[in-house]
Amino acid sequence: MNAVAGHLWTYLVAQSGHLILIFGIVWVLCRLLRKASAHWRYLLWLLVLAKCFLPPMVSVPLPSSYVDALPVAVERAMTLSNSNGAGFATGDSARSAAAGAGAIWSITSSELVGIIWAVGAGAFLLTVVGRALKIQRDLRRHRTEPDMELECEFVRLAQLSGLKNRPRLCLIVGISQPFVWGLARGCIYLPMHFSSQGTVEQRRLVLAHELAHVVRWDALANALQIVVQAVFWFHPLVWWLNRLLRHEREKCCDEMAIALLKVDSRAYGSAIVERVAAFYERACPSSSLAISGKAKDLEDRLRSLMIPGRSFYRRPSLAAFLAVALLGCLTLPAGFGRTQTDAAKATNDSRFMLLELPDAGVRSGEAFDLEGLAYGRHEFGGISFQTIAPVALNGGELNLKSDSLANCRELHLLHGVRGRLNDGETVARVLWRYADGKVLETAINYGEQVRDCWFWNYEPVSDPGSAMAWTGSNPAVRAQGGSLRLYRTSLENPRPDSRLLGITLRGANTEHIIPFVAGATAQLGHP
Repeated sequence: MNAVAGHLWTYLVAQSGHLILIFGIVWVLCRLLRKASAHWRYLLWLLVLAKCFLPPMVSVPLPSSYVDALPVAVERAMTLSNSNGAGFATGDSARSAAAGAGAIWSITSSELVGIIWAVGAGAFLLTVVGRALKIQRDLRRHRTEPDMELECEFVRLAQLSGLKNRPRLCLIVGISQPFVWGLARGCIYLPMHFSSQGTVEQRRLVLAHELAHVVRWDALANALQIVVQAVFWFHPLVWWLNRLLRHEREKCCDEMAIALLKVDSRAYGSAIVERVAAFYERACPSSSLAISGKAKDLEDRLRSLMIPGRSFYRRPSLAAFLAVALLGCLTLPAGFGRTQTDAAKATNDSRFMLLELPDAGVRSGEAFDLEGLAYGRHEFGGISFQTIAPVALNGGELNLKSDSLANCRELHLLHGVRGRLNDGETVARVLWRYADGKVLETAINYGEQVRDCWFWNYEPVSDPGSAMAWTGSNPAVRAQGGSLRLYRTSLENPRPDSRLLGITLRGANTEHIIPFVAGATAQLGHP
């Protein structure tokens, strides 16, 4: 459960970041095309909707500040939650309860996020489905067939639109504005007294607009929007996206109606205004499944129709299709990753040296089974490491010696401990050995630079040079509902202007914890 929740949250955060960037690109393009056909803008916003469904397949580098923004915000939120006393069992309390009762139900941070997401998505879907079922029941109960004259006019418009199978046309009591309702193409619902409202030409224009929704399969697109909104219910840009799509959809139907009937845009706008002003109350009981325009959007629609020299099209032009298709090929498969920072360039930057740890200490046992940790040259916590199976330091030492270490300005460790101590207690020491014979120590303290690699809830470290750099799992920790983690700690050389002979990592001599190291990188400078 924890692994699934972790993968889910990772995907949602990553995909949310991708959506922010693509939304921004499309928003700029739509601003530039604000005087062009609405078909252009609608197709562009559909790209953003498609990105919600399509996971990344190709990585595109972006600055680290952008890529790290969402995870950092999540960590801060978790930190605030824990500092305020969130009521979830810690590792020790969970193990104690399990020992006393033989079993325990514990919730990790990843599982909590998964539960919150599932509750939000479920609540949204239940609300929409419940409302839709109620409206569908009322529509079936009160709808009637139109009179022959209205039906014939509708058939002529359907034939003019090129529809082989015309949609169903119904009259309904209790509404004053027409709308399209359904999951695929939908049915057109008209007010009961539609035949006596306005002039013949006004009614014909309104019918043409509603018919355009059916021709364009807008009901199906709207249903897909609801699915996306359920998945990304927490993302404000998705709500805004759906709002923009529905607004541009109305403009597209305005264009199609004008192009289909070959009427003057001013005459069309006047007819719509007169009808709305005379008969507007509400189009349909509130539901995301109803395709209908909002009165407050009417001003923008009319302004778009009155642009001098505007041409109106029944469908997007070939140029619009090709341009948007090209943009989609470039953006939809893309996932956005971190650019190479100075630390990530360690393999090519002479200022960094990826240290190979000597074979020493204990490398086996369930505590050191870091399932899923990528061994070899990889980046963790913003620093590149040559990762290996963990080397335990329980009472022992690791000596890092190299001629290149003489100019080491900073040491980066990928490490953890198995077991728990009080915050501030020392778990290991770094000994800096200089050419003049002097030896200085830097302490690595529990709660400041590192915590137990087994964890049940998020616990921050207080050292600004340390960060949780990797999370994973193994069968033993999964059996107790927990997860694994490693920390990245950056330690400055106390005497950066002195020649360094070597660095020794020494574990605390205590039976309560086992510190271990999985990677080390030296950042070089100039004495």
